[in-house]
Amino acid sequence: MAEDDIAFLSSQDLVRGPNRAETCRIIQNNEASLHALQLNSNIGTFDGWEKVTSVRIEGNRASSHSIQLNYPLSMDAFVAVMQAKQAMAISELSSREM
Repeated sequence: MAEDDIAFLSSQDLVRGPNRAETCRIIQNNEASLHALQLNSNIGTFDGWEKVTSVRIEGNRASSHSIQLNYPLSMDAFVAVMQAKQAMAISELSSREM
């Protein structure tokens, strides 16, 4: 990962609102394509999200059989997503062979 990418990711961290108790997580302008898996959040833990009072997710794109996850998921939910992706890939390969 390039330094510019790391700087961009850290800029998507927590933003404090006018009320110090208000914290917003912003996830924006990410793109996943060509069977990519893009994780913009935690898997299996909600660490770092316990103080978040709002989430703004905008301008993100996932295309060409890619998956983009923008909110924390339990490990069980993540496994279900990956199993569904695998099933879709197998189905696609099977339909090409016919």
